[in-house]
Amino acid sequence: MTESPRFPEGEVGIELTEASMALAESPAHRFEIDGQVTWLLTRHNDIRQLLTDTRFSRAAIAKPGNHDSISMMDAPDHGRVRSVVVRAFSARRIKDLRERTEVIAAKLIDEMLRQGPPVDLIEAFCLPLPVTVIGELLGIPEEDRDRFAQWSRDLMSTADPSRVVSAEEDLDRYMKALIEAKRAAPSDDLLGVMIAARDDAHRLDEQEMVDLAAGVLIGGHETTATQLANFTYRLLTYTDLTDSLRNHPEQMPSAIEELLRLTPLGSGVAGTFSQVATEDLTIGGVDVRAGEIVLGASAIANRQPDVFADPEAVKVNRNPNPHIAFGHGAHHCLGAPLARMELDIGLTALLTRLPTLDFAIDPDALSWRTDSVVRGLLSLPVTWCPAIA
Repeated sequence: MTESPRFPEGEVGIELTEASMALAESPAHRFEIDGQVTWLLTRHNDIRQLLTDTRFSRAAIAKPGNHDSISMMDAPDHGRVRSVVVRAFSARRIKDLRERTEVIAAKLIDEMLRQGPPVDLIEAFCLPLPVTVIGELLGIPEEDRDRFAQWSRDLMSTADPSRVVSAEEDLDRYMKALIEAKRAAPSDDLLGVMIAARDDAHRLDEQEMVDLAAGVLIGGHETTATQLANFTYRLLTYTDLTDSLRNHPEQMPSAIEELLRLTPLGSGVAGTFSQVATEDLTIGGVDVRAGEIVLGASAIANRQPDVFADPEAVKVNRNPNPHIAFGHGAHHCLGAPLARMELDIGLTALLTRLPTLDFAIDPDALSWRTDSVVRGLLSLPVTWCPAIA
């Protein structure tokens, strides 16, 4: 265990800093943040324990008066709320969505080809693909989708707390009105199914219903859009990998697992939600007292050499690949199957339809988000040879 004077700051870009990687030298680090003892775990097995051990609570760290999102609930509330929506992300449902997602991706690339290079790939493809998919899945009117994309950006902001509060209030009002409209005119989209399940079984109260729908809406597109751009950036950088995937597109799913492992989403080194110890316990070789906060540095654990041989290499044949980019245990990301499918279709479409895709500017000149809880590019200007597309 090491006593560290300062908690690691949020990082810019998708590469871990030397300071963050140095944390891997110890399995646990102790910090004091505003007088609160906070532990940071770096080992793969310890973080998996953190995410499954019922002696830790997510709900205990929630701020009084805040609506409880599903990600900050403990059992049994977490299971009760999750059960309303879990079937929507089943393997069968995702398989049914695949063909429609391929059509959406193809239309977006058709529009890029019509417009011609250069284009900002985030605005032209990476954002509208998951926005359209989750919008259709939930039954969000097409004319409203730009609004929730902006709310999502505001909710992810770390620069201006008022933006977060305003976006939360706007989204809450919008979802309440939409739920009432769909209750009056039942539909067979996901939101309609969620409303029917809530009303028939009374498994959720009204605010839980609103919060769950909002969480699925925001979580269902923002993270995928960000990683779709981040992964494209990596593929344009790793040209050997890109050439291999163009020739062997069947390797894309395993390549995505490696990109998930190596590309942290959260701007901080601690890639999991904060949890609070509810009793004295030992984890990571350190004694944690009840009431102390414990975090898991999943971005570091995903590079642990005794778990991932040659951890900095992208190995499309890595098997097994027990990365924890989507979390672990009961809180394993609900939308992981949907995200994997969208990343697979999106990246495959870009590489096959645009074989000469490349950066439109020097990649060192790209601008990265500095005021967001997620790591990502502000824009991704790309070009291609129209004659070969």
